[in-house]
Amino acid sequence: MSVLVTNVYVNFAVSALLMTIFSIVLYKWVFGRAKSLFLIVLVGVVMGTFFTSVNGMLLIMISPDVYNLILDKLFASFSIVQTELIGVSLIIICMVCAVLYRKRHVMDVMSLGKDHSINLGLDYDKEVMMMLIMIFLLVSISTALVGPITFLGFFSVNIAKKLYESSSAWLFNARNLPHISYGFIRRSIYG
Repeated sequence: MSVLVTNVYVNFAVSALLMTIFSIVLYKWVFGRAKSLFLIVLVGVVMGTFFTSVNGMLLIMISPDVYNLILDKLFASFSIVQTELIGVSLIIICMVCAVLYRKRHVMDVMSLGKDHSINLGLDYDKEVMMMLIMIFLLVSISTALVGPITFLGFFSVNIAKKLYESSSAWLFNARNLPHISYGFIRRSIYG
């Protein structure tokens, strides 16, 4: 068997790296051509249709037992997290959160908008790309650990914005609380 399959750390690193690279390439492809909201929606619809078609094709081609096994691996599951990866993920998450926390003042300036940020001397496009790479990295780590959790990020960000409408420093701290509490509650209930 391949090292990619047998070594948990190599599999995790390759999965997180490939998801991050794919996210960056997709971002560059979609936003590099035209900054149109309609293009983004169209790409989402086309990709959703493509993955639904692949799913239907797999259902027809393989046996139901193998299909159920594949579905179990593709959806998020907190019960099959490999505990040896939690330490590595925690180190990477803490490093990214430290960088994001140090950039909280930059995020305050960026919240003013692109034109105002550029007028205040900020390299807006570079900072947006840095923030997106960090977000892509965090999402790829969580996806590599437990699988895709579709709307948890949207819920926590909107809850934090409603609670703390002032600066990004409060938002940054409050944004992480629902994720952390959800993880602890889930872990305490299901072991």
